[in-house]
Amino acid sequence: PDGGLQAWLQVVASFFLYFNHLGLLNSFGVFQSYYETALLSSSSPSSISWIGSIQIFCLMSVGALIGPLYDAGYCRALLAAGTLLVTLGFALTSISTRYWHVLLAQGICLGLGTCCLSIPSIAIVPMYFMRRRARAMGLATVGSGLGATLYPLMFEKLRPRIGFGWTMRAMGFVAFAMCSFALAIIRPRSAPPAAAAAAAAHRKPGFSIRWFWDSSALRERTYLLYCVAIFFNNLSFFNPPYYLQSYAVLHGMQGHALAAYLLPILNASSIPGRIIPGFVADRVGSLDTYVVVCALSSASVFYWISVTNAAGNIAFAVLYGFWSGSVVA
Repeated sequence: PDGGLQAWLQVVASFFLYFNHLGLLNSFGVFQSYYETALLSSSSPSSISWIGSIQIFCLMSVGALIGPLYDAGYCRALLAAGTLLVTLGFALTSISTRYWHVLLAQGICLGLGTCCLSIPSIAIVPMYFMRRRARAMGLATVGSGLGATLYPLMFEKLRPRIGFGWTMRAMGFVAFAMCSFALAIIRPRSAPPAAAAAAAAHRKPGFSIRWFWDSSALRERTYLLYCVAIFFNNLSFFNPPYYLQSYAVLHGMQGHALAAYLLPILNASSIPGRIIPGFVADRVGSLDTYVVVCALSSASVFYWISVTNAAGNIAFAVLYGFWSGSVVA
């Protein structure tokens, strides 16, 4: 398969799911700034960052359990659970007044919901594309950049008018509608008969740890090195979007009108970064492209260390946004 209406509908479904898992997680910087100065001002910035860190932990770690469930045919059940958990997370956060309330609602509940959405969004598109797989994935991941641009803007514009509680509920309504639409149009494909037969031959009947954790893939050196690279990349990938606004206020942008829009600028810059490398990767190879964009993304962080004014902060937001978006795509 390499296209067709059904295939591109899966790209649309993946787009909406990316909008509401990575798009949400990359928006946490705006919550970090608000919690530090208002709702959770009695808590330290480090304590507040644990809320976002737990979201990331849920996405990355619980995914080890979600993946086998997807492979076992529970794609739609995972999406339904993720939709409910994300919506519930927003609803509970909207009535939270203390640190532990927000930690449980936004950190754990919403984090688990995004985890349930992430694996289907990643796995569904490659099943429908071969030659144009990288560009299709790039277009799907634009959803995370757009979500991470619009959610912070929505928060900044609505909160002064309707309050924190109703702003969170409005964001929950948006997430529920988009995830429900994705659930309605997603159509998981079965593995090719040869691959399915091979998997069945190695699977023991009943429940076992091996059913959840198949280490055979890690015996391939190239794939193992790729997993190690992904691990180290993810260790610090979310630090800039989480601390961008707080850092900018301390380094040349206190009281600056654009300080509140740095996160949307970063995430908007990631949109072309998710599209362009997809076309390049289809021509020169995904791994070669990945090495280059990872190096440039890391180099932009070293530039961030030297920033002392508004222009430097904006330039970093654009640079890191573009190259980090390329890493995701």
